[in-house]
Amino acid sequence: TPFANLYDVATNYLPILPYRLLLRYPFRNDKAIKRVTCPVYILHGRSDATVPYESALKLYAAVPSGVHREMLTFKKGHHSDLPRFPRYQRFLVRVLGNEVQGA
Repeated sequence: TPFANLYDVATNYLPILPYRLLLRYPFRNDKAIKRVTCPVYILHGRSDATVPYESALKLYAAVPSGVHREMLTFKKGHHSDLPRFPRYQRFLVRVLGNEVQGA
């Protein structure tokens, strides 16, 4: 489950703490993704209580224009249960092709 930055994840748990001062490594994926040139695929569950769905939306929006991007949302998906959804499995087969089918 991707996130834009660790601030988003941390404030989801306890929003009153000054995480910008406390986090030594904020993992700014929203900044790093601006250098990406390969296709970006974001899969996220709407019921994820660990990483806010809105953080994944921010990351998706930060993908540079001209870079292929897809976001697959699972309405009843949680943080680590996406592989149980048939849509997830079909997505892997479509994107990875023969690599997945032969496994």
